[in-house]
Amino acid sequence: MTDCYTCGCDIKHKAHGLCMYHYNRSEWCKKNRTEYFKKYYQTLKGKIAITKAIRKYENKNLDRRSTWRKAGNKIKLEPCIRCGKSLSHRYHPDITKPLDIIFLCALHHK
Repeated sequence: MTDCYTCGCDIKHKAHGLCMYHYNRSEWCKKNRTEYFKKYYQTLKGKIAITKAIRKYENKNLDRRSTWRKAGNKIKLEPCIRCGKSLSHRYHPDITKPLDIIFLCALHHK
């Protein structure tokens, strides 16, 4: 087994000298994927892709979008109600009640 000769990732895979991403495009080592997307999202093409994806999601979920807009920044972020982490997400258990919000960290929001 050797390092991937295309991207040079140091994680060894057994796919003809290629990492799994370059072999079958289904997997890629996390380190290289993270670095690649950080650089990509800084470019104009990456920013356009992000905006396009957000618009697509919002158009697909119109009820959620209206709830987010109604709630807006009226309610300040609070710590996660389960673990107390200060970095939290706003979670709407019932979309029809936009101001009824539960604060959860990324781990508990899943």
